[in-house]
Amino acid sequence: ADFLPNRTSFPKVTVKNVDAIDINVRRLKKPTFSNYSGYPGGRKVHSMLDLAESDMRELLKRAVWGMLPKNKMRSVMIKNLILYHGNDK
Repeated sequence: ADFLPNRTSFPKVTVKNVDAIDINVRRLKKPTFSNYSGYPGGRKVHSMLDLAESDMRELLKRAVWGMLPKNKMRSVMIKNLILYHGNDK
């Protein structure tokens, strides 16, 4: 029983120096992330530049989130991602 569909056996992934990631400026300006509350007028569009200025860890987390399989294990898998920036451990 090596594979169980309701469990993840993936190792923890640690990314250090997240602030040192180099991203092209043209790509940072594109509005790529959006949130929708479900109400009329409730759509908010964020560019990568907005997220990069506030917290680069959130930007990388959202990028990895989009690459994970779209199923119930997605939120469990994202907990295996540990992000550090220059001032942390």
